[in-house]
Amino acid sequence: MELFAEDRRAGRVAAAYARLVALCQERGIDPPPSRETLRRALKRRSLEDLAREREGPRAADQLAGPVPKQSTAVPVEPDKAFQIAHVDHVLLDIQLVSGRTGALLGRPWLTLIIDAWSRMPLATSMSFDAPSRVALSEVLLDCVARHHCVPDNLVADQGSEFQSVDFEVALAFLGVNKIERPASRPRFGAVMERMFGIANTAFIHELKGNTRLAQRGRNLSATHHPTRHATWTLSRLHEVCEKFLFEVYPDLKHGTLGVTRRQAFDHSVALSGERVKRYVPFDDALRMLLALTPRRPTRKVDSVRGITVDHLRYWHDAFKAGDVAGYNVPVKLDPMDCSVLFAQVRGEWMTCRLADGDADLGGRSWRQVRLIVQELRGQRRVGAQGRQDNARVLGDFLLETDLKGDLARQVDRDEEAQAVRSARPAGMGSPVLRLVKNESLGPLEALYSSTPLVLGPDDDDALEGIEPCDSTV
Repeated sequence: MELFAEDRRAGRVAAAYARLVALCQERGIDPPPSRETLRRALKRRSLEDLAREREGPRAADQLAGPVPKQSTAVPVEPDKAFQIAHVDHVLLDIQLVSGRTGALLGRPWLTLIIDAWSRMPLATSMSFDAPSRVALSEVLLDCVARHHCVPDNLVADQGSEFQSVDFEVALAFLGVNKIERPASRPRFGAVMERMFGIANTAFIHELKGNTRLAQRGRNLSATHHPTRHATWTLSRLHEVCEKFLFEVYPDLKHGTLGVTRRQAFDHSVALSGERVKRYVPFDDALRMLLALTPRRPTRKVDSVRGITVDHLRYWHDAFKAGDVAGYNVPVKLDPMDCSVLFAQVRGEWMTCRLADGDADLGGRSWRQVRLIVQELRGQRRVGAQGRQDNARVLGDFLLETDLKGDLARQVDRDEEAQAVRSARPAGMGSPVLRLVKNESLGPLEALYSSTPLVLGPDDDDALEGIEPCDSTV
């Protein structure tokens, strides 16, 4: 019995009975128990314990009973909008193509923030890249752009991107408390999991190229495979997905609330007030603070060449000063635009531009740049000469080379993602932002007070030391 329960091969009862008979003969037990006796003994065992031993904790959790509300693992139930929200990612069940070449690009990831009280979607981000701190920065920016407000508490799982320093720092600046739900326990994120299920079944599965039939495996004919019928691009899917999430879905009546999600959300906001003290401006300062920190967060300043990151040189006139040249300064990079670097000089974040001003790299992601570097190395056997590759060489290579393989795929993906981002609220000018410690203000007020918070042509974004195609970027 115990051997069968603990057998992680999850074999059949017939095979378990054969082993039981052999074991009885070995120990001189005659006659052995019947197969029906074995079946009855197995049925008396807890299904949860049996699944835990044979399939693991995730399968066992589906068979567990209700969790007492007094349990410390259960978050406190909210009583108003923006009090608690959930954030998570899902791989959508649809194949997408490039709008430029028609090449198959794969399935997109959707990152979503949803209000736990009203079940109202608050913000979204869509990309081909796997879940990472980049997606979290984008979805937080989208939340501020839509509401000029962030939730008081954010429930997340224990994925590596939610444990990143950048995400923790962003939440600290915004005054958001992070609540971690137990690992491998999706029921503690039931609000989000239900949302993902509805998005796939009620919306995505009705589009051409959806992968629902592919779940049937060998029963699916090649002529009906989703990859042969994919027609949607990322930008088009993002457009209709936003319409579904923010216009159609909120107007569906919720059984527990008794009203639509939008009615519950608007009513709660009207009762709890506009929360003026929690107002967050959507500006370049926020974009800088949500930028990513590289694994090696500092770079040495050269008074002639500037700052070099992965063969790309960045320049700012402040680098000429003697008290700056030769010193290591904190840097950050915008992962979606490799033409901009943010360096902290004399306590201020300066926006640095490519030293090769005519290089055609503006708007290209760092994933794409690193694929370019890899192909250059393969062509030239770079060695020491590879250190002389600069932005102009990379740009010329990208424009003149017949793109194929991983690089072409990444170029198409970045173009689709750029079309999605360009549809969002644009930047708001270029104030200069200086971080100033103000003991009399809270974290949000200190961050966005009129005191010299300086950001502008000098923002803070550094993403240098990231490995090629690092999934955390």
